[in-house]
Amino acid sequence: MNDYWIIFKFGNPGLFGLPDGDTTVMKSTNSAESHSDAIDMRSGHIIAYGAFSRYREPIDALTVTCELGTGVLSVNDNFFRVSIPASDKKSALRQAVTLIDEISRFLCVEYGCLFPYQILQVDCPDGEVDSQLTPSSLPLLRVTFYDLDKLKTSILQAANRSGLDDEKLSKALLYHEHAVLLYSLQSQLPYGSPHQSYVITSAYMHIWKSITVLLGDPANANDRRDYQSRSKKYGLKGGYWEEKVKPILNIRNSDDVAHYTLNDEAHERVKSSIGSAIEVSKEVIHAYSAFLRRSMDD
Repeated sequence: MNDYWIIFKFGNPGLFGLPDGDTTVMKSTNSAESHSDAIDMRSGHIIAYGAFSRYREPIDALTVTCELGTGVLSVNDNFFRVSIPASDKKSALRQAVTLIDEISRFLCVEYGCLFPYQILQVDCPDGEVDSQLTPSSLPLLRVTFYDLDKLKTSILQAANRSGLDDEKLSKALLYHEHAVLLYSLQSQLPYGSPHQSYVITSAYMHIWKSITVLLGDPANANDRRDYQSRSKKYGLKGGYWEEKVKPILNIRNSDDVAHYTLNDEAHERVKSSIGSAIEVSKEVIHAYSAFLRRSMDD
């Protein structure tokens, strides 16, 4: 088998300290210096500028090199190069996309936003370069502050936990990512639109699935015996289910999230609690993936 290099370009360039359209980009340590443009509320016109972007210095460009599955991941800014040993280009591309998808979903869990990407090219062992590839992307979300040290740690952690080949973890990551995607759509809808309720409740349901596919669901007969003990097994603190997961279940049941029948008051309760539900999903995914890695290393 020969090595193929597949090059991906990630969206959300602001997180990498790079220009991101009209979004103001600043290092997270400069957040106190941020202030928005002044807008005349009568006309809607900008009448004075706020803080300007401060992009990363050339010397601070994000660089990461680490093992990824059977290959190697090399990151420069938002360009991710994956080396994959494979028998042919199609197989190499399929393996690389699977690994990059997992990394993007782990980063989605960590940052609470989507990490879209496009495939730029495949460098083949014979020197051929295939750049006639269909971009794989999701709508970009705009960000303001970046922390390259945290991002580097997150990429290394995601790379370490990618390729664990666990069906439940893969489902949890996909459910979490889909919930973030759905929740991002509500901001694009007109205020008061009934579609907002559907999008938010669907996002809440997918976060619930992300949690319970790993910890178990008391509504499932197969999970009733051990759904509370799994959290301790995976390294979460004692009483985690009662303290963190049960409140999510209570809102799901009392506000009839599963049947999309929210009134205005219930809609606001779900909307105000989805942030904490996403954080619980993040903690559970981290704990479970770390548990799998420990089990493999033992």
